[in-house]
Amino acid sequence: MKNIKKTIGLTLVLLITFFIFVLHLMPANVAVSIAKPYLPKQLSLGAVSGSIWQGSVSQVQFKDRNQTLVLNKLSWTLSATSLLTANLVADIKFGNIRQKEEYSGKGNIKFGLLSNELTVTNANLRAPITQLMAQANLPLPINAKGRVTVKVKEYQLGQPYCKALNADISTQQLQIQGLSGWFAIDEIAAKGKCKSGNITFAVNKENDLGLQLDIVLAAKNKLTVDGFIKPKANMPKDVHDAVKFLGRPDPQGRYKVSL
Repeated sequence: MKNIKKTIGLTLVLLITFFIFVLHLMPANVAVSIAKPYLPKQLSLGAVSGSIWQGSVSQVQFKDRNQTLVLNKLSWTLSATSLLTANLVADIKFGNIRQKEEYSGKGNIKFGLLSNELTVTNANLRAPITQLMAQANLPLPINAKGRVTVKVKEYQLGQPYCKALNADISTQQLQIQGLSGWFAIDEIAAKGKCKSGNITFAVNKENDLGLQLDIVLAAKNKLTVDGFIKPKANMPKDVHDAVKFLGRPDPQGRYKVSL
């Protein structure tokens, strides 16, 4: 009986060792080929190189209706030791920070293999405003350029979207096109939190447009924007003329914004 237990134990150790050895040597493109039937149909991958522990994809595309998200040069580094605690920990990086017209960023992702909990920490994401504006349903036609930066200290996946969120979002080199040309807008910043599973951002820091907004992403992709806008006196006439299309100002001279 002891010999049988010893043999079974030794066999299990050998199988586990072999499995880890195979994973360590498995090319990333082979792993992707195996996983491809289980990936979303909207997701398409470019050339895959490296191993499953440290590899890269030349391009990742995700198409949703008429919108397409493109990430260039996505790379990852997996922590092998994290598997001992039933966690999958990876450092992710994508895009080129010098290319202002493409998405870029980096961060740490942790996924519990038993708990199914997903956590993102120390993430820094950058997005071109031109692409974001093309996907937004705004009450006024606006041409803008620049970049938005999102710094995520911590995010935990929950229902419908989050369990925890500590993030900051801000604009860089924001410019808006008016009838007389392009003009610059000072930084617009917002604080991101998680409330009852919804992702919320509050714009309350002083800015050139006098924006005060509460943005909420709720279940079923329901996005609501509620607040006011009151451009500063030094803003171009184009801005002051444009906000008049929002209706009449309140006694404080603010125009209602509701989406």
